Amino acid sequence: MYDATLVEALVAHLGPEHVAALLQLMRCPPSLTTLRVNTLRSTRDAALAELRAELEARGESAAAASCTPHAALPDMITIDCTGPHDLDIEQEAVVVVDRACGEALMRGADVFAPGVIGASSGLRAGQRVAVLADSRRRPLARGAKLPRRASEAMAESVALVHVGNGEARQGRVELFGAGGDAVGSGVAVRMDDRLYRTPAMRDVLPGTLLLQNLPSALAVHVLAPQPGERVLDLCCAPGGKTSHIVALMEGRGEVVAVDRAKERLRSAEALARRLKLPPIIEFRALDGTFAHESFAPRSFDRVLVDPPCSALGLRPKLLVEASAAELRACADYQRKLVASAAALVRPGGTLVYSTCTLNPGENEEIVAHILRAHPHLRLAPALPRLGSPGVDGCGLTPSERQLVQRFDPSEDARHIGFFVARFECVE
Repeated sequence: MYDATLVEALVAHLGPEHVAALLQLMRCPPSLTTLRVNTLRSTRDAALAELRAELEARGESAAAASCTPHAALPDMITIDCTGPHDLDIEQEAVVVVDRACGEALMRGADVFAPGVIGASSGLRAGQRVAVLADSRRRPLARGAKLPRRASEAMAESVALVHVGNGEARQGRVELFGAGGDAVGSGVAVRMDDRLYRTPAMRDVLPGTLLLQNLPSALAVHVLAPQPGERVLDLCCAPGGKTSHIVALMEGRGEVVAVDRAKERLRSAEALARRLKLPPIIEFRALDGTFAHESFAPRSFDRVLVDPPCSALGLRPKLLVEASAAELRACADYQRKLVASAAALVRPGGTLVYSTCTLNPGENEEIVAHILRAHPHLRLAPALPRLGSPGVDGCGLTPSERQLVQRFDPSEDARHIGFFVARFECVE
C-alpha cells in the first residue's frame, strides 16, 4: 500500500511506531469539520446562527448542536465528525466510486456522477445502494459491471472500501449511457448512512462560509496581515488562504497572489469572485522561485510561503503514492521558493512558511535551512499556539522547536497534518 522508500524516510525521522500510527490515521478523516466565516460579509455569531438553522431545517439536529465557535480563531466554526460507524452492507445494489470521490464522501459529500466508475448491472434510480471506494492505483475501468451484492464485490478485491449507503438518484444507463462509457452529471447517490458522519456543506451559506481546515486558517492568523499592508501569497491556489488574507486586511491594502499553474490560478480567481472580495488582489501566473526577479526587493510587509508539498497530512487518503525521491524533490523546490521569498520581505516584516505534510524533511529541515541560508530571517513565535513543537533531529535547537507548530494526527485526531513556522526580517 505504501512505497517502501517513503516509509523508510519517515521512519528515519519519526520512528517505526509513530509512522505506523500515522499511516493508519491517513485513511481516516479529521474528527472536526471546520468552516471559516467570510468576515467581509458576516459576523461569526450571525453565520453560526444561520448555519444551525440550516442544519436543523435539513433534519441534522445533532450536527447543529455540535456547531461551535472556535475558542482561539475568531472567524472559525467547528462541527463534530463521528465514526467509523457500522454499516449494513446488504443493500439492493452496488456503486463503486474513484478514490477522490470516496475521500470526499468521508468528509460529508454526496456522490456526483463523474466520480462513479462502476455499478451493478441493473442499477435503477430509487434503489438503496452500498457505495464502495476503489483505493487502487489502477481502479476499475469506467463503466464496470458489478454484482448486486457489495459483499461479493468486496470479496473480489480487498481494495474496495465500504464508505456508506444511500439512495441512487440515477440508474446505470443515466450514469454510463447505453455503451457503458459515457460520463453523467449531477448527483448520482444521495448519501444518508456514512462510515464517517459529518454534514454535507456543499453550497451551505455560499459566500459566507468556506470549508477550510483549521491549521490552514491558523497559518494566515500567524501571518497576521493588517489593513493597508502589501502582502504576497507566493503559492496561492486554490485561493482559500488568499481570501483569508483579504478578510483579515478588512479589504484594504494590496495582495499579490502568485501561482505557477494557470488553471489553478483561475480557480483562485473564481473563489475571489464567488466570495465577492474587494478588488485589492493582483493575480499573477508566475513560478514563485522567480518572484524575486519580478518584484522590487524587500517590498512586501508580509509573505506567505505555502508551497507544493508531498501532502502527507491531508486526510482521509485512501492511497499514498509518494516516494522518498518525491519528498526530496519537494524539499528542493521549497528551498528555492524560500530563497525568492526571503529577498522580498521588508525589514521588520513577516514571512510564514507552512505545509500540509508530516514529512520533517519538508518542515523542520526547511526551517533549519532558512536559518542557515538567510540570516536576516529570525524564527519567531507562531501565535496563536494550537499545535505541538517540532520534532528532534532535524537541525533545530530545543528552543527553536518550541517556536514552530506541528499538527500530528497521531497526537490530535481532530485535524489534518500540518506545519507552521513564522520568521521576522531583522535587517
